[in-house]
Amino acid sequence: MNTTDTVALFTCIATWIYVILVFVTLVVVYLQLRELSKNRKLQATLTIFSELYTELARKARKKVYKEVPADINGIDDEKLESYLEIVQDACFMYHRIGYLVSKGHIDSDPIITTHWRTIWRCWKKAEKLIIWARTKRGNQNYLEYFKYLFDLSEDYRVQNQLEEPKIY
Repeated sequence: MNTTDTVALFTCIATWIYVILVFVTLVVVYLQLRELSKNRKLQATLTIFSELYTELARKARKKVYKEVPADINGIDDEKLESYLEIVQDACFMYHRIGYLVSKGHIDSDPIITTHWRTIWRCWKKAEKLIIWARTKRGNQNYLEYFKYLFDLSEDYRVQNQLEEPKIY
């Protein structure tokens, strides 16, 4: 084997080693990015859980259960607006969560499995009022992501053959 052949052989071997190293590097980067994405979703979910368990959020939901009527027929618009403010305080966080879930920023499973009852109750208690607000404002998308989250909760309830929660 002459010098040119030896140089060509070493160059070929070095190129293959380089290609293998680049491939291994790309695999490591891919795995790190995948873990980073999982960690980001976990952190977002934990932040949402802490927001849902704040005293302010719990009191707002309790206010919906106690003060907002399920049947709004015959109630004047001014009173309905005051009820709508109560609903917004309690349910807008569900609207934001529904948005994040629908866009794939967070996983729905941990939220739905742990909070489907409160989501379900809040929606059922406020549904007619939200429909009224959509009509009154001419905005059929008002709290649409809250409805999306409710639909996920209802699907979870039906799939797991769970009874409808009582509405206070």
